[in-house]
Amino acid sequence: MYPFNEKKDDGQTPTVGTALEAVPSYLKALVGCIIPQSPAVYQPLPHKDSFRLIHIQPGKEDQPLKITLHLSRLHEQDGLPSYEALSYTWNCADEPNPPPCTIQNSIICNGTTKLIRHNLFKALSQLRYRTKERIIWADAISINQEDDLEKDGQIRLMHHIYRKASRVVVWLGKDDYDEAPRAFETLCAAANTWQRGQKPYTYEVFAGKGDERQISCTHAPPPTSSKSWVAVMAFFISDYFKRLWIVQEVVLAKHAIFIWGDCSLSWSAICHGIEYIKSDPNLAKELEDRGFQNAHLMYHLSKLRLGELKATHPFLHLLDMSRSFDVTNPKDKIFGLMGFPTEDGNDTRCGWEKADTNRTIDPVYEHSVEEVYTLVAAGILQKDQNLDVLSFTSHIRPSEKDQSYVNPGGIIDPAKVLIDLPSWVPNWDSGYILSPFLAFGENNQFSTGKGAGMKPEINISVKINETNEKHGNMVCVKGLVVDTIHEVEDQRPGYISLAKATPELKKLLIWSWARKHKDTTLETFVRTLTAGRDAHGNIVQSAEQPHQTTAFCELLHELKPESITLSSLLPTEIETLDRKKFNTQLVREMLWKASCYRSAFVTEGGELGMGSSTAMKGDKVVVLYGGQVPYVIREQEGGWYKFVGECYVNSLMNGDAIAKGDGIKDTAEMGVERLFELR
Repeated sequence: MYPFNEKKDDGQTPTVGTALEAVPSYLKALVGCIIPQSPAVYQPLPHKDSFRLIHIQPGKEDQPLKITLHLSRLHEQDGLPSYEALSYTWNCADEPNPPPCTIQNSIICNGTTKLIRHNLFKALSQLRYRTKERIIWADAISINQEDDLEKDGQIRLMHHIYRKASRVVVWLGKDDYDEAPRAFETLCAAANTWQRGQKPYTYEVFAGKGDERQISCTHAPPPTSSKSWVAVMAFFISDYFKRLWIVQEVVLAKHAIFIWGDCSLSWSAICHGIEYIKSDPNLAKELEDRGFQNAHLMYHLSKLRLGELKATHPFLHLLDMSRSFDVTNPKDKIFGLMGFPTEDGNDTRCGWEKADTNRTIDPVYEHSVEEVYTLVAAGILQKDQNLDVLSFTSHIRPSEKDQSYVNPGGIIDPAKVLIDLPSWVPNWDSGYILSPFLAFGENNQFSTGKGAGMKPEINISVKINETNEKHGNMVCVKGLVVDTIHEVEDQRPGYISLAKATPELKKLLIWSWARKHKDTTLETFVRTLTAGRDAHGNIVQSAEQPHQTTAFCELLHELKPESITLSSLLPTEIETLDRKKFNTQLVREMLWKASCYRSAFVTEGGELGMGSSTAMKGDKVVVLYGGQVPYVIREQEGGWYKFVGECYVNSLMNGDAIAKGDGIKDTAEMGVERLFELR
């Protein structure tokens, strides 16, 4: 280790600033040579695996917080000390005035006063021991936040830093309403009930500095109606579970402990508590929240890391699963996931992990958001040699925000951060989450562009750090035009809950029913509006289709949409309906999943489809080789195309049938194999 010396501070030594006041102005230029300067807080990192550990000096609550920074190397065999890694949110929401992000507190770092955010100050103060030093790693201090090059390098090491820590300490902040004891006791009891027969979990209460009291929870968890579950809900709705960086910080840890106020509970106990909650549908419904879903995803990834699950995830799947997490910097939607092992061992599907070589993209903050997202999309296309990434390119009409807006024909994505991307590149920070029509499991995929003889041909041209080169960032793919869009329905909003979605579902049903072809069967109609899947995302098999159709008809009777004749729509097989897999609530959920932020459309060939709300009359429905689903594109002057989005057309979901010519309209343009240049 390479310690930085801590400057002694007895409160009597005048500062450089005070001394300068007595110096004549014409001599101030020489002062730097006369008065010794304070040691720099940050010294350069000498090696690629160098990082800084924080030594929190012992002290009482009323004493100043003092730390020293020490250089270590991750790959030191004997010299790396045991340390803890801190996981926390950078905000300080417990202090409403002044605004959270402006509150700072001073500490003494290497003998120099340093300002840090309030939430981190609270965490370090809580973690400080009275009589011995404590060694931790915390990003905001351990990394020089003013040095982008250093940040780039340290981000590549972060997954190693969290993996090598003796444990990860999660700091949730103060417990203002005394909810932590009830929340942790309830989760602990639920965990012990779930894993009955194993060593029971306990949670800890800090009675004082260095004095921790363990509380056993061998009793049964409270009933669903108990107010104790409200405290559990308060735990999961914490801002902590919305932050993307925490995923790798917790999932990659050897051991993690959550501290909330004066209580602590292990991540392992929380995970088993989540299992208990998910096993009770009523309880799961009560606690259903973005934070709880994010915590459940983290638990799933923890099981993958520990080898308890055999499933693997491509990097694209991680990007998809993490869309509900927040980042301050949109680039962190990518960089925050770079430490995860995926299908190729430690090699992410963008090729940037394996022994720090063979990277398609490095975590370089100097790149713009547009450059990072474009490089990632290009890397995934190049490595996977399929078009799955295109299904996450979701263009949204902004009309829901501005009722006077009329779509002029462009594809506009009203992102939280307005960025100008090529039309084929997903915006991972758009704030709009659509349920894609594709799937990652091989046995649960459509095969539109994967029929006999449909060999993918993907050519990519991406230019970075060049001005006015957006249109130079292109991908050329082989495929064929199969139809043309004739009419498009209005977009449905996605910001309302399923419980309030009835009027929108009625609009969808009425519009689609009035325009379906006379030869369209009821089953085809149902499959189109639900994108061929059930509420769990599985493709509805032929034997299951009558059950889904029956449940759909029951839903029609509940909704009573105008202009749809219901008398003849309720099948006689209603008594044989498999209500565990198909009922009106599940069909309603699938309708909403498939249509959120989307629009139904009708093609010139009379096909009913579901796709991007930015689709327009004249857009082409295409089969692109290597794609699971059909797509919609728009021809531009010069012969290139804008990518509009994925779509569902029931007759086009089977690639082998398309290869035989099924579903392709008989015109000179249709069915002719060609290359499409997407920009």
